[in-house]
Amino acid sequence: VRKQILAALLYPALLSGFCLVVLSSLLFYVIPSLRELFDGRNLHPFTQVVFAVSQFVCQSKGFLALFFASMVSLVVAAFVSKRWKEKLFSLILKFPFFKSLFVKIAFVRFSRAAATLLEGGLPLIQAFDQARRVMKHPILETVIANAAKNIAQGESIHSTFQNHPLIPPLIPRMIAIAEEGGKLPFMMKQIAQIYEEELEKTLTQFAAIAQPALLLILGAIIGFVLLSVLLPMTDVSSFV
Repeated sequence: VRKQILAALLYPALLSGFCLVVLSSLLFYVIPSLRELFDGRNLHPFTQVVFAVSQFVCQSKGFLALFFASMVSLVVAAFVSKRWKEKLFSLILKFPFFKSLFVKIAFVRFSRAAATLLEGGLPLIQAFDQARRVMKHPILETVIANAAKNIAQGESIHSTFQNHPLIPPLIPRMIAIAEEGGKLPFMMKQIAQIYEEELEKTLTQFAAIAQPALLLILGAIIGFVLLSVLLPMTDVSSFV
């Protein structure tokens, strides 16, 4: 799962980083050095916008550095603190694509681990308790912990997974079939396999769409900045 995610995000991340470096160089160094050249001239609206943005970011270096440091601190805190991790996950889960992606990843991990532990002879409650620790999804970990408590109180396994917004309807249905047939470890493997295939398909589609879309967006931004600088240079009459 980790390899698939890294493979899908590596190229967009590298492209974004490179374009951020180019854009920062233009806004912080190149455009300010050209300001005196165009001083007192009637500039194209594109050029005026870019010059205004460059002036703003140059005057707000401290604020931008503080903002960047805050974002890094937030990510670090999310890895260290369970409370901050839950808050960050709640924020990420507001985006439908990431919500679905993280749920699939979590259930692939949980189902594989649970199937292995159950096949090894571990009781159901203990197997669920151990398997939820590898999900790395704080909200779903709480859901599985509550489900284990309800199962210990006599509820059926599939009913504890029903009617939760983060749990796909397919999971309680397949677990219900496994309860009737007494093949829960086998069915947990099937769940893991289904969501592994869906996860691979989702990541492939994301990479196929994100790479050209990101290239077009970033290329348009860089092109707009360069065009705004080149337009006044082609206007010879304004120099005269």
